[in-house]
Amino acid sequence: MASTRLLTLFVASLLGGATFATEIPGVDFVPVELTLDASQNPAVAAVLEQDRDTPAEKLRVVMTLLDLGYPGTAEPILNELSKANLDAKTLIELSDRFGSARLVRIVRQSREPALRATPAFRTAAAELVQNILDAAAERARDPQRLAKLIEQLSDKSEVIQREARSDLSVGGEPALTACFNALGATEEEDLRAQLLTTLALMRPAVEAPTLAVLAEGEGLVQRDAAELAGHLRIDAALPYLALLSVRGDNPPASQAARNALLKWSLPLPSSDEAFELARRDLTAMRKSPPTVLDSPQADPLSGGSPWWNWDSQTKQLTKTELAARPLRIRSAARLARALTWGGMPVAGDLRETLLLLSWEEAGVTGERLSDDLKPWIESLSVDELNSMLAEAIKREYYAGAVICIEMLGERGDTNALVTGTHQPTALAAALASPQRAVRFAALQAVMKLAPGRRFPGSSHVAPTLWYFATSAGDPVALAGGSTVAHANEWAGSLRGLGYDATPAVNGRGLLLAAFDRSRSSRLAIVLLDANLDRPNMRETLYQLRSNPALRNVPVAVLSPGDRLREMEPLARAHSNLLVEPRLTGAEAMERLVQRLQTASGPQLPSAEVRMAQAKYALETVTKLLLEGHAYDELIRDSAVVSGTLYDPALTEASLDVLTNLGTQMSQLALADYASSRTQTVQQRRAAQAGFAESVDHFGLQLTRTQLLRQYDRYNESEGSDAESQAVLSGLLDVIESRARRRKRVEPSNSVQAESIPAGSATKP
Repeated sequence: MASTRLLTLFVASLLGGATFATEIPGVDFVPVELTLDASQNPAVAAVLEQDRDTPAEKLRVVMTLLDLGYPGTAEPILNELSKANLDAKTLIELSDRFGSARLVRIVRQSREPALRATPAFRTAAAELVQNILDAAAERARDPQRLAKLIEQLSDKSEVIQREARSDLSVGGEPALTACFNALGATEEEDLRAQLLTTLALMRPAVEAPTLAVLAEGEGLVQRDAAELAGHLRIDAALPYLALLSVRGDNPPASQAARNALLKWSLPLPSSDEAFELARRDLTAMRKSPPTVLDSPQADPLSGGSPWWNWDSQTKQLTKTELAARPLRIRSAARLARALTWGGMPVAGDLRETLLLLSWEEAGVTGERLSDDLKPWIESLSVDELNSMLAEAIKREYYAGAVICIEMLGERGDTNALVTGTHQPTALAAALASPQRAVRFAALQAVMKLAPGRRFPGSSHVAPTLWYFATSAGDPVALAGGSTVAHANEWAGSLRGLGYDATPAVNGRGLLLAAFDRSRSSRLAIVLLDANLDRPNMRETLYQLRSNPALRNVPVAVLSPGDRLREMEPLARAHSNLLVEPRLTGAEAMERLVQRLQTASGPQLPSAEVRMAQAKYALETVTKLLLEGHAYDELIRDSAVVSGTLYDPALTEASLDVLTNLGTQMSQLALADYASSRTQTVQQRRAAQAGFAESVDHFGLQLTRTQLLRQYDRYNESEGSDAESQAVLSGLLDVIESRARRRKRVEPSNSVQAESIPAGSATKP
């Protein structure tokens, strides 16, 4: 046993200290951790003998000890640095001395399992490095420092110029932005040349900003961007250079573009050739973002890619983060605008493409449309707008489609809803769009154009009105589990996250809940157990996706472990769908919901927006009922409004609808609400007044059973307050007054008169 122990110590000394276990037949051995101190390792002793008077010297010793594999020996020295409260100047000196790559390596090394650094060491290393990098970043963003470096580019000393270029070239995005902004602000040619030389050193980060300045700049700054693009050989700049080379309103920039093309040994294009080249690139760009604007600089944390924009008025360069689709839209819109440079003639189809892209870009970014587009927009006919709307929906330019619909509504021309055939126009078809924003915009436009007329596709008006009327309230979630336990647990976790969640133990129950018109407009999430049956999960998913209103609802398929691989193709076949293992617990559900929302994007608008949509829909229904309408489905589907009545924010609008419907359902809903003890007296009086007005206009629609129930309510209110009794008494006054009137007019046929049991109630 002793010889074995000595052998182990000898091997450890050769390794320089390690944690290991060795198995020797017939020998019981317990793994031990051997860390050799300085006296046992000459290299460590030599490092520890170095000067450690300054923070830089201490940090160098820590780095060397980490490289040797001795975090325990380095930890006291690291703690000294951490507790020293280093000022910004010292932190910046450390950054300049060692560089960000070497500093980040300290953190990575401390996290390596083989090094066995303590948690305290890892925390201290991460905090120190972060402080150093933050100080360096703050210095890099300092406008005064950047302005001074740019000023030094014009210094008479070549040494100072070279040092300024060097500092700016490693200054990251703040330095890059400052250099471009300086280009826009100066007309001094020597300084412009120095700035271009400096920017050329910043490749590849400089490529996307150069493209932005080339596409959106004017005058000298566009000339410089063309020269820089040619020097750097930016492939995405080729269509812009080709168009600029034949542009006649900026000769310096045109000459720079021609020089750039010649540097690539490319023939100078004619106007038609440049136009066709840009057109082909535009077609390709509408399908996928240009490489220079996509993945090379994508931010893995935000999930977006940088979008650079040059403002010709302020002469400033700015950057935002965009997801892939908005990036594609903005890139295509920018190139489409370049096709109009120099007053180039734009054909009808290209003009429509440019307008659609500009509308979509405006909808995505919230920016206003360019005034240059107004003459084109005003020249569009109603038929052209409808054609463009159809194209926008086909290409999924939904923000642009909303703008197009709003323009059709503002025209006030009912021909937007009329075609030479019995097929609906694009505007009428948009009433059934699965995209909520498009559908609501279409509803508003139709109500402006022909609120009381029928037209091809008008059958969608009533369902759309009731869809939005029921959209206020908590978002709805459905949890379809193969067992009661799974369904109830998932629904409970979703309720804890603020959802109006409903459990279902089979596919039929889930589909019934999903198609419930009073809640489907709020459906936000669906969970499907992979083992769901009656019908099975796949059929249930198919039924959900077949319904236009539910086509885009995010779905998570929760699968047992042995079926995960089988379920994975579903995620590739369906949009807005995730396949995940079955889960338990509120925290796991919260993580799932976050992943689902991230993958699907926002599906439901905010509660405020949905409330506004509900109020608009209810007020529109009341207006149609008062002014006359041609939508038979409006009465047929009106039962959902009895649910909106109990939302305090919608009570007034719901009472107006119920008062003017004149159906048995509406009168019963008014009587029930007026009789409810949970509502305020003011609201109950309003319902009583609505009931009286409805009976006066449409007659008494309640059945004998419903009338008897109303008398019972009055008799049961003997112990209630006087105001409640007055409301119930007022309801009976309306009932009996109408019954007596009908009895005088139709004594032999009045069902309502016979329905009132004389003396059933004792009234004051």
